[in-house]
Amino acid sequence: MLKEIVLSDDKLDQWAVGTSVLSLDSALSYSQGQDLSSLLSSSSHIRIRNYGALATSSIRGAGASHTQVVWNGLSLNNPMHGQYDLSLIPVFFIENIRVQSGALSSLLGDGAIGGSIHLNRVRAFDKGTSALLYTGIGSFGKRSLGYKAQISRTNFVWDFAFYQDESKNDFSFSDPYNPVLMKNQEHASQFSRSLQSSLSKRFGEYITADLIYLYQESERLIPPTLFEGQSTAKKEDIAHRWILKTNYKREHKEWNAQVAFSSDRLIFVDSLKDINSNHNTEQFVFNQDFQWELNATSLLRIENMVQHQRIYSENIKAGDNRETRYGLIANYRKEIGASGVLILSAREELLDSKWSPLLPTVAYKHIFADVGILEGSISRSFRRPTWNDRYWSPGGNPDLRSEKGMMANLSFEKIFNKSILQKQFKLSTYYGRISDWIIWLPEAAYWTPRNLALVEQKGVELEALLAYSNRWGAFKYQNRSSIQSSTNIDERVPGDETQGKQLIYVPLYQVNQNISWSKDSWEIYFRHHFESKRFTTDDHSDHLLAYQLGDIGIQKQISLGTTKLNAGIQLANIWNEEYQLVQGRPMPGRSIQVNINLYL
Repeated sequence: MLKEIVLSDDKLDQWAVGTSVLSLDSALSYSQGQDLSSLLSSSSHIRIRNYGALATSSIRGAGASHTQVVWNGLSLNNPMHGQYDLSLIPVFFIENIRVQSGALSSLLGDGAIGGSIHLNRVRAFDKGTSALLYTGIGSFGKRSLGYKAQISRTNFVWDFAFYQDESKNDFSFSDPYNPVLMKNQEHASQFSRSLQSSLSKRFGEYITADLIYLYQESERLIPPTLFEGQSTAKKEDIAHRWILKTNYKREHKEWNAQVAFSSDRLIFVDSLKDINSNHNTEQFVFNQDFQWELNATSLLRIENMVQHQRIYSENIKAGDNRETRYGLIANYRKEIGASGVLILSAREELLDSKWSPLLPTVAYKHIFADVGILEGSISRSFRRPTWNDRYWSPGGNPDLRSEKGMMANLSFEKIFNKSILQKQFKLSTYYGRISDWIIWLPEAAYWTPRNLALVEQKGVELEALLAYSNRWGAFKYQNRSSIQSSTNIDERVPGDETQGKQLIYVPLYQVNQNISWSKDSWEIYFRHHFESKRFTTDDHSDHLLAYQLGDIGIQKQISLGTTKLNAGIQLANIWNEEYQLVQGRPMPGRSIQVNINLYL
């Protein structure tokens, strides 16, 4: 019998019907020594923007603040600007990762307009004692070290993980003013250290409690852009996150409660521009949900949420710089016959005595025997302006309206399984609109945000898998491709040249392919990533060229008595492609990385 495995956050399993949910667990072994942004860029539909100081995401053409990053049920998005730096999470910490595409504010709340990224701890009782030591070295002065340990008993689980990474990041690139010459990137070293630990305890047959802690610190020198002679900018991040969860489950009833606290500190220093800023945010969250099986085919879930935020920053001018919001969520699931599932959801939030618009979702899934699975949903979403949008000094606009969205999703999935051949195919399409899109524009001596754009989202996403096994080994091919159109369809000002044009930094086409072969203790893989050109100005007067990357790697497992060693080597950007994710920010060329995992 398999041991029971429980995820720390399983809302998607029952309530994300109709949206696209992609598991990336199979890609984790290829991405040891990388951060979350690198994994998402090479293995999903998500578009990553690397700014030199941080890496953010775009799902279905929406903005970085339209993506919720959820760690064990707690949103990691910073309250000040509504985003999260994906380069801060090491893949070494991730046990389960799922990417949800499509608006789902009725379940996840403020900000989930484009989609969400879910990072979950996997809790498993009675698995004994284990440990893992990781080390990696690579090009451009990259060095990383990690350690994991777990003690798992019948009613008790404790685990611990530590990871440290540093890099000089001094790769070379062509001088934009003299392409014959090569320059080395300067003032670009990076250092990060993270610690994660959790404790789980069973109290009798029905009650389980989990205490989870995450600490992160990083220091990054921000290199000059191609248009700057030098840079003295430096960025430091320090974060603490605590989660206490309790679960009671008996017969047809279940109760979950979560208390969480997070603290983020951001220090930005730039002597050339005479900037020395220190920003601190604190967030307290309490939420609980009750779930009842009304009968054999019906499930009802009621959740309430309280979130309190405090901001400590000289640039935020909002009186006492604190606010409390309340939320009430209802979900209903009905199984229709043996092959249909209907989901009805709704959410309301209260902030400063003002109710949010009602956020409903209607979703349906139908399994056609020997044909496939058809899913569809329609939902409403919204995002309140962030603290920076409303109260940043100078430039904040306290009169901003919340962004409001609507999205419809439709997908079809077909799986063919035979003795030695497996084929899986999923095609998803979507259409949505986001009104009152917030845009920062120059005005007088500084920039200020306004509600100006009406953005239309539409596209197609493909997921394909082909797996074949014979005496020569196991072959696997994966393809994750997308066509995404994200355009401003509103005339912001008379004669607006941006109307009807693709938003900046959103590629029309994106392709990720993975080919692998494994036999016994060997595995060889090749990954290919392609992005079409991306416009860098609203009127499409300038753009970044299309690019494609290729990575090749090999892994070998070696038994050393009672221990096991897994060694791997990866050659990234094998064609030494010169490309940029953000204008003026060159990315590394060809590089090599060696990883060793020792299982104790």
